[in-house]
Amino acid sequence: MSASSDQVWNAHDASSLVRPCLALNLGITGHRPNRLPADVTPIRAQLSHVLQRIRAELVALAAKGQFAKEPPLLRLIDSLALGADVLAAETALDLGLELDACLPFERAEYARDFAEIAERDHFDALLGRASRVIELPGSRAAENAAYEAAGMTMLSLCDLVIAVWDGERAAGPGGTAEIVARAVDDNVAVIHIPTDPAGAVEIVWAGLSDAPAGRQSMWMAPRFAFDDNVAQLVAILCTPPDAPELPLIAAALDVPPARARIAGFGWPLLLRLFGARGAVAAVVAEEAPAEPGPAAGFANEAFAARFATHLAPLTAAADRSATVYGLRHRSGFVFNFVLAALAVLLAASSIVLHDLDKALVKYCLIGEIALIALILLNTWQGTRAEWHGKWLQMRHLAEWTRVLHFALPLGEPLLRFDGEDPARLNWLRWRTRAAARAAGIPAMAIGPELLTAMRGNLLAVIHDQLGYHRRNAHQMERMDHRTHLTGTCIFVFSIALAGWHLWHSMAGEEKQVDHLADVMTMLGVALPAFGSAIYGIRLQGNFADLTQRSRRMAEQLEGLARSIEAGELRHDLVSGQVRQLATIMLRDTADWRLTFEGRPLALPS
Repeated sequence: MSASSDQVWNAHDASSLVRPCLALNLGITGHRPNRLPADVTPIRAQLSHVLQRIRAELVALAAKGQFAKEPPLLRLIDSLALGADVLAAETALDLGLELDACLPFERAEYARDFAEIAERDHFDALLGRASRVIELPGSRAAENAAYEAAGMTMLSLCDLVIAVWDGERAAGPGGTAEIVARAVDDNVAVIHIPTDPAGAVEIVWAGLSDAPAGRQSMWMAPRFAFDDNVAQLVAILCTPPDAPELPLIAAALDVPPARARIAGFGWPLLLRLFGARGAVAAVVAEEAPAEPGPAAGFANEAFAARFATHLAPLTAAADRSATVYGLRHRSGFVFNFVLAALAVLLAASSIVLHDLDKALVKYCLIGEIALIALILLNTWQGTRAEWHGKWLQMRHLAEWTRVLHFALPLGEPLLRFDGEDPARLNWLRWRTRAAARAAGIPAMAIGPELLTAMRGNLLAVIHDQLGYHRRNAHQMERMDHRTHLTGTCIFVFSIALAGWHLWHSMAGEEKQVDHLADVMTMLGVALPAFGSAIYGIRLQGNFADLTQRSRRMAEQLEGLARSIEAGELRHDLVSGQVRQLATIMLRDTADWRLTFEGRPLALPS
């Protein structure tokens, strides 16, 4: 990390906003007893070695001071199937790791997989020690699909996969080789523990190579010795990226609620003047929401507590700071344009009054100098305080975490998106992944009733977003139309005045209009300046683009809502729809940021 980044970490030693809890999720896939050797002691030893090495690397990473002071959290996500899954669960619990059980069926139905009473009792005992149990709605009529769904769910919840694998192809859907192939294809690191005691533990992952990440075949993916590369693996997955913008982010997050009550008033005043009162948001929330958003109705208390600790404060702080710095930046350019127009008016007035009142001329000149000085001071202050950069960073962070507010309670931590390379994440994405890991997802038994509730809550989020974008499109269209109309009227009036003056002058009526000539001169100079200021505010505010963006978002959201309402009530579909909504919202945020990155606070031209 750079020196500036280190200074930020040291300056925010107690801040959970900049320093997240260090957490890592491990998945396990492996063979049933029929494909394991009779003596599983070597496999158990290898599992223990792998878990201890990963934990040791997490502890070493935590000691560097880049994370919260609480102990690192290492979590194993396990289906508890006989064979490798049970071995891994037993080993993890013996080492003090947290265990999450992801079952392909409702627990009573899954217990039928354990024919012996002792096996079933052991299964019940492991479930009792699990921190969370996720019961998927599998059916015996589609048994292979249920096991496959459990494997895919495990992949979506973990950062890397431990595979106890003989290296052969899968015997059926959802088999170990198929899960490994999907992990490699999704660019998820796989720690391969061979079933042959003579085999070496390897890391299968392109992220450890110098080649750019991309889709790989599990047979062609690069392999690395585990002990030599585990430190680098953990570092890539967990270490915060070296971010030059981190000092700005840390400073932006440090906006207490009391300070946030008063922000720039120029932007809200402009909106009120032009009739977009519904768009005014001058006061931000004082505290983060106490519950995990719209899905809190079926999220358990343990999850709500983790959510309130690891995610809600970050969202509240980012949203508060985004609102504050957005208002300051937008109010800043409104003031610059208005003050520039007023300075032109005073300059024109000093010319008109030159032969009438010397004292007034002096005051006009003083006022003009003061206004220009205020423009320079406002621009300098906004640039020095980095209102623009803080606004963009905080709004981006707030929208990322806002997506997690509905995704996590619905069982989607969004640890990965297609084409995303964990070795090349920016700080904001790294921070939201860290929050998702620490908060986790709630325990849930996914049956028809819960699926109905999940779909209802997802639709509630969509309709909430729809309402916002419809209102925003209407308000921004009104702003664009009224600023355009106002600027046009000012220019038309300027032309009319100039034409009237010219007509009287050409008609030889200069003396008759001499008492108005000075006023005409002043207005002829000042009115175009005010018209230009209005158009400058209109372009800087980007009202037309915001209108079109909100309309496009509304169309996409309406299409997704129709698809959800008409679709089957299946867990895989609901999970895909959660990711689809998250993708739509995050793409809109990325487009918004690209648009406004080129609009910093500057002197009016």
